Amino acid sequence: MFANMKIGMRLGLSFGLVLVLLSSIAVIGITRLSNLNEGTGKIVNDRYPKTVMVNTTLMNLNRIARSMRNTLIMDKPDDVKKELARVEESRIEIKNTLEKLDKGITSEKGRELFKNITEAQGKYVVTQERFLQLVADNKKDSARDLLLTEIRPLQLAYFAALEKLDEYQGKLMEDAGKEAAEEYASARSLMIILGIVAVLVATFAAFLVTRSITRQIGGEPDYAAEVVRKISEGDFTVQVQVRPGDTASLLAAMQNMLGKMAQIIAQVRGSADALASASEEVSATAQSLSQSASEQSASVEE
Repeated sequence: MFANMKIGMRLGLSFGLVLVLLSSIAVIGITRLSNLNEGTGKIVNDRYPKTVMVNTTLMNLNRIARSMRNTLIMDKPDDVKKELARVEESRIEIKNTLEKLDKGITSEKGRELFKNITEAQGKYVVTQERFLQLVADNKKDSARDLLLTEIRPLQLAYFAALEKLDEYQGKLMEDAGKEAAEEYASARSLMIILGIVAVLVATFAAFLVTRSITRQIGGEPDYAAEVVRKISEGDFTVQVQVRPGDTASLLAAMQNMLGKMAQIIAQVRGSADALASASEEVSATAQSLSQSASEQSASVEE
């Protein structure tokens, strides 16, 4: 079927197959890049900011713990007030941060971990309020006992709840990184395979098209053009080189044409030679008649 197609159809079909494969490579590349971009976007715009918010909360919680401890060891009222102000600032930052975090967490596991944080925070804040009131009333001994017996365990539980959410967000980022690596490896392998297939198809198609064209011509197009040029200039003695067994190509047809033309030329030459011979005989006969006429004329005169 391929051999019966026109040259334009063969070339179009071959290039069409290559273009389809190249288009497939482009589509796969764009799709996988889009997936990688989506995964990177989740890390940069969702999971990493949540990790930052958790760590910000941990940092503020540590600041509160230091300030609460400082209120117990400081004697100057102004210094104590400054530490209490730092505690209040950190509490406000924690409140705002957890509100943002609450809006951003959507997974079931994340919601469960955040619920543990809010529960730990609630218990911690209630006891913390008692501690701050004792400090404000200058009851440092009672505040110290409360810090060591009740606040510290609640504070550790609060830390643990935050760290679990931080670990969960870190694992999500790690999983996203692995997915991105797998996506890249898969896309690379698929694109390499399709690229190799495209090269093989293009090579095979080029071979088929070239072979079919050269078979139809019987040789290289330049050689066929040179043969036609010599024939057009009247050189019918040119020797056409064709492959053994070739009887259907353009050059084979030219070879047959030159052979028949040579036969015709030979026949024309034979006819011309016969005509020339007949002309010589007629001339000789005319000369003989002329001589006989002359002889008769001389006899008549005598």
